[in-house]
Amino acid sequence: MKRCWLGLAGILIGMCVSVLMQTFMATSLPIIAREFGSMHLYSWVFAAYMLASTVTIPLFGKLADLIGKRFIYIFGIFFFLIGIFIASFSNSMQMLVACRILMGLGAGAIVPAALASIGDLFSEKEMPRIFGAVGITQVVSNIIGPLLGGLITDNLSWRWGFILFLPLGVLSGILVRLGLPSANVNQKETYLNKLILIKKLDWVGSLLISLGICSLVLGLQNIGSSNYILGFGLFLFSLVILGISIIIEKKCPDPVLPMSLLGRSNLLIIVSGALILGVVSNAAVVYIPLYIQNFNGTSASSTGALMLPMMIAAGLGSGVAGRIPGNKLRIVTRTVWFFIGLASISLAAFGDLGGENFIAFCAIPIGIGIGILLPVFLSDAQNTADASNRASIGGLIQLSRNLGGALGVPMLGIWISRGQNLTFGLKSIFVSLCVIACLGLLTAFVKKREHVDTQVKVCEEGEFKF
Repeated sequence: MKRCWLGLAGILIGMCVSVLMQTFMATSLPIIAREFGSMHLYSWVFAAYMLASTVTIPLFGKLADLIGKRFIYIFGIFFFLIGIFIASFSNSMQMLVACRILMGLGAGAIVPAALASIGDLFSEKEMPRIFGAVGITQVVSNIIGPLLGGLITDNLSWRWGFILFLPLGVLSGILVRLGLPSANVNQKETYLNKLILIKKLDWVGSLLISLGICSLVLGLQNIGSSNYILGFGLFLFSLVILGISIIIEKKCPDPVLPMSLLGRSNLLIIVSGALILGVVSNAAVVYIPLYIQNFNGTSASSTGALMLPMMIAAGLGSGVAGRIPGNKLRIVTRTVWFFIGLASISLAAFGDLGGENFIAFCAIPIGIGIGILLPVFLSDAQNTADASNRASIGGLIQLSRNLGGALGVPMLGIWISRGQNLTFGLKSIFVSLCVIACLGLLTAFVKKREHVDTQVKVCEEGEFKF
């Protein structure tokens, strides 16, 4: 077997473990919270992971470009597994939150290193298909995660849910170690050189960016929770910090976020599209189940079953994305955004009249769109970067998508907190999603067509040097 396929298998397994851990927590956390008696920390189990994994993506993306993607990936999987292992012995919600921060730090390193490694291993023609496989892996993990979490928690213990994921994480690290090429293979003092590069990293810019993103997310979440004074204070603080960080990054010779690349119109459009997609995908997962239960009084298990068509559609969309010809991508992207908007406005107008099956049906185009667009954005972004910036660019797309979800969901939630009733608030949310989809459609029209390079990558050569 070619070494690159070992590396890809390791990356897919690692991403699968990351998603499974998230969805496993969704079903096991209510039991954990009741056991520890700390329901006030319930949301922080998810928020701590989200913040830690989001704010560290730019830093680890830059480190992956500087000192090697394989090194950063293995570093990330190590911290992720340490967090899982310690979490299995948690005796309080505070300890579990701390472990989730460790897992988030690991995920922040895994994501940019994994996405950039795919760009190194495969040609630009192959990348959409490979990213489609990544999307399918994530969707399948989202489907089986809650079921697996319920079975393990009910029949064994939630602690076993953590322990059973450890072997998969170890396998991922081994396969990546065997399948990805090491950086700086011609330098004898590799570790010393890595330390020198780490020392020269733009730490000030990285700290400011992380602080700004963290303040922005917390600020908008507080606004969505009606804590307006704290929320707007954090929001304004984040704008100041991010503004200062942009000024510093522009002057830095080797910035954490390559501002020169962001000056490229197509990359800026792709980043904007990923941000919008993050809003749509996360809002769909959060508010469609609530929409079903509000109008029809459907049980939680039945709601989960009604969400399956959307998740399966997302998996199919990811598979289709890898087989779309390059000259058809723009028209497909526009069509996808159009149907996401049409489905959203249909949910707002007729969801309460059509019933739960109608809502599940309308969610299918949204699932297909989510599945198609993410691989396309990842592939397009990789094609705009050279080898020295792939991890930073891949991390930037994932960061944009994460931010879209982290910012969009609480902001849309204002409709529920300020609406006359829950029905009015939910209808307003889906009208807003239609408007957001129209913005996504606008980015698809603005984006210019790019030449597709047919260069051969190392996977096709089938050999690495160590």
